[in-house]
Amino acid sequence: MKFSLIKQVYFPAALITFFFFSITILLRWANSEILLFLPIEKLPMLKTLMVIPYVAFIGFLYFASARISFEKLFTRTLIFLTSSFAFCGIALFFQEPVIGASLFVNWASTLFYLITSLLYSNLFLVFIWGFINQIALVSEGIKSYIPFAFVLMLISGSTQVLQLFYPRFQMTPVVIAIVILLLIAIGIFHWVWKRLPKARVISEKRGVIHKFPYLSSAYLLAVIFIGQTYLSFLYRSHLKAFALDPGLYGQMMARYVMQAGGFTLLFGIVWFFIGMRVMQKKGCGRVLFLGVITICALGAFYLGGKIFGNMHLEDIFIGGLRGTEAILFYPLIQILFLLLAQEKRFQMQILILLLLFPFLRGLGSLAIQGLLILVGNLNALEPYLLGCLLIVFVFLIPASRKLIQTYKEANI
Repeated sequence: MKFSLIKQVYFPAALITFFFFSITILLRWANSEILLFLPIEKLPMLKTLMVIPYVAFIGFLYFASARISFEKLFTRTLIFLTSSFAFCGIALFFQEPVIGASLFVNWASTLFYLITSLLYSNLFLVFIWGFINQIALVSEGIKSYIPFAFVLMLISGSTQVLQLFYPRFQMTPVVIAIVILLLIAIGIFHWVWKRLPKARVISEKRGVIHKFPYLSSAYLLAVIFIGQTYLSFLYRSHLKAFALDPGLYGQMMARYVMQAGGFTLLFGIVWFFIGMRVMQKKGCGRVLFLGVITICALGAFYLGGKIFGNMHLEDIFIGGLRGTEAILFYPLIQILFLLLAQEKRFQMQILILLLLFPFLRGLGSLAIQGLLILVGNLNALEPYLLGCLLIVFVFLIPASRKLIQTYKEANI
């Protein structure tokens, strides 16, 4: 039987992704319920403590990826998450949370919140791309990674829309649904992996490149997140400056989110056609160059509207950032992983996407908090944030040059 990457890898991967995104939506709802019972004054401490299990968990994945196969790591990680959520679900069923009680009294809710924190860095998405990177060849990635990324964006958008129609459940049914979806994902992955041709899963010892651009790859993705954080903060500050009542504020934010989502889809569609065509004819470096130039142009357009017309174009800029990242930047980074020896691909994904990237994007939020302490006024904060945003995007140029050079060395 002839091997088909679409039927045997991409289709089941997209199906698993739908389950993963559905789980993420359910976890967000569950966490919103959990937070009602945890003491507000303890939440900053709890969010700080979340760093410890996260770093320990990601560190374990990093070292384990060098010792066991991807199949075992994928399966065992999902089994760990499944059993953890099942345990929390049983504990929450027998121990009803007490509003305002300490973290130790509500230990089941606290444990559930901490376990959920392990998934905040798109762990599921990293596993999906890790699965594909174990199978795909470089030539196949160049042809199909942008279309697959577009499919993932559509799946993500569909799950975001479907959550509007989710009925309100009790916590126990939600946890049961999460456990069932995880078990289905494990079953699909195991069924697919066992039916792959052996030539596709035998480790490739040689890599095309020996010096991987760690920091540039992580920074390319972190810039997008930092930009979104700054722009959303500026827009919320603008709304709050008008002292809107909560109802009107909610309506304005909902419209802003919908408009940003619409522009994200628009840019995604544009890059789906242009990016795929340019990549196959001109190579990965040219696609990255187009993406960076587009972001810089959007940034100039945004700053010009802000300075000369007092226009709030955050939704357009955020849509451009998200669409460019999802359809261009993320697949381009995944193609870089294909240039490594097969046994090192997922380990490098963990290092860059689960350690370096979260660290760099956290610096953006840290800068906002530091500026708030120094300035002490939301209205006076805007020029400083715009300056920081400009600096962040200026450093995008040398980072992209390093990545383009890597693509040239690999002749892709």
